[in-house]
Amino acid sequence: EEIAADADFLVCVDGALDTLTGRNASVTLNDSVISSPPWQRLRTFCRARSESALLQQIKNIWLEFDRSCHGVPILRPSVFFGIDRTVSHQRAAEAGLTLLRGSSLPAQLTHTLSLCFGTLPTNARVFQVGMMLSRKSTPVRLCVGGLALDQLLGYLSAIGWSGSMDDLTDVLEALPHPLQALAVDLDVGSDVGPRLGIECYVGREYSLVNVHPNWELF
Repeated sequence: EEIAADADFLVCVDGALDTLTGRNASVTLNDSVISSPPWQRLRTFCRARSESALLQQIKNIWLEFDRSCHGVPILRPSVFFGIDRTVSHQRAAEAGLTLLRGSSLPAQLTHTLSLCFGTLPTNARVFQVGMMLSRKSTPVRLCVGGLALDQLLGYLSAIGWSGSMDDLTDVLEALPHPLQALAVDLDVGSDVGPRLGIECYVGREYSLVNVHPNWELF
């Protein structure tokens, strides 16, 4: 049974890859945790990143842990990895997902990924790819950044997003302006699921060191 979660946190593990791959003799992970199939697939993925020219395109690796609202620890991480927009960015994403899944990607999933990557506006990119190992259905998550407000609805329509355009329009109209760019988080499987995460940027992308004055609008 899948445990409900009311919060999650992420940690970048780029500095701990030797530990995750089992190559750091001075630091070891708990055997009862690391022996589980999700952690074993993560270990295989981390090892392959340093050995495969295709996977060396991966810029960073993050683990996301769900916090149970019942206080029960959820020790299966979801895994996110960052990629640049290159001619082989979809191939790199699919290679990483295949390792984290532990089997070949279904044809319908590959088709949906092709839609999401192939219809990106030139100014947008998939900046994070995730395999939600903490969830029973292990869905794929794509984080698409750089979209302008006037591009979002067209992009979602082109990839066959199954959510409500009317509801999304109401949400977008309620957001304070000006927003310089949006990022959206998509659940991808045989189609693009109705759930949609929205990330808002009002200053320089990803820079939160100095809080941008437009955040006061929120």
